[in-house]
Amino acid sequence: MSVVIEPSEELLFHSPFTRLSKESLFVKNPNDHPIIFKVKTTAPKQYCVKPNAGRIEPNSSIEVQIILQPFKEEPAEDYKCKDKFLVQTAAFNNSLEQQDISSMWSFIEKSDRQSMHQHKIRCVFNRLIEKEASVVVPEITVSKEIDTNNDILPALPKALPPKTITVSMPAGKAPTEPLPPTPVEEKREKKELKEALEKIKSLERELEQLQINQKTVLTSATDNVTVQSIEEEGYSPQALMSISFLVFIFTYLFF
Repeated sequence: MSVVIEPSEELLFHSPFTRLSKESLFVKNPNDHPIIFKVKTTAPKQYCVKPNAGRIEPNSSIEVQIILQPFKEEPAEDYKCKDKFLVQTAAFNNSLEQQDISSMWSFIEKSDRQSMHQHKIRCVFNRLIEKEASVVVPEITVSKEIDTNNDILPALPKALPPKTITVSMPAGKAPTEPLPPTPVEEKREKKELKEALEKIKSLERELEQLQINQKTVLTSATDNVTVQSIEEEGYSPQALMSISFLVFIFTYLFF
């Protein structure tokens, strides 16, 4: 008698282990006669097995649900599960057909153990580690080309042209072009320019007159009375410097 058990070596339970975790165990009967099965565990308080025993018809299979009861807290990282399951199978005894499965197994374990087949499966706790990862997938387009035999062949992927990225500046910081002056502003600016030009011309005339007077005073007077003559004309050296500075300022601003 042979049976097929899947998974055959280990039963894998996934974290978190603070909640119920359910896995399935499949027992298949490839024989031409019915068999009975029974599932045992080394930790009966930690697992719930449904069904834990039963009958499997020829060329049929049964799903056994293994439910891991939740832990009060997650086991330590270095914790290794040592729990195991034992799947027992035996040929169905027609002479015991009127009895239930439990009675059949009691009879087999006491009187016909040689007909029993046993298969061990260990339990494994798998800790899932969730990691966030961003994967940049390049955009490609796949084109198709036609060869001389009119067969459609897949061409190599062609990279898309580079995209132009437009960066928008924050509100209030974008550069703006100056607005043209209004007719009123333009008229006012012309008026101010005209007044400035007239003021400059007036200052230039006063400066020329001062230069003429200064030359006259310097020619007719000695070195001892030069400053006195200039002051008698009503123009001090400080006034001359102020006028020259004003001429420079107006020239710089408007020309």
